[in-house]
Amino acid sequence: MRLIVWFPDHEHAVIALFAGDKARIGNVFYNSVGTRADAAIETWKQRKDTQS
Repeated sequence: MRLIVWFPDHEHAVIALFAGDKARIGNVFYNSVGTRADAAIETWKQRKDTQS
């Protein structure tokens, strides 16, 4: 399990939690979690911008 926290400003935190079965997928999960977190944060930013 990986917990990624991004702080866009001094008042908010964006939390992305990624989990997977390491026994089945091995290091692929750990090697790709940063890329997937970046994509999740980018999606959050886009949705936030359209709601403003």
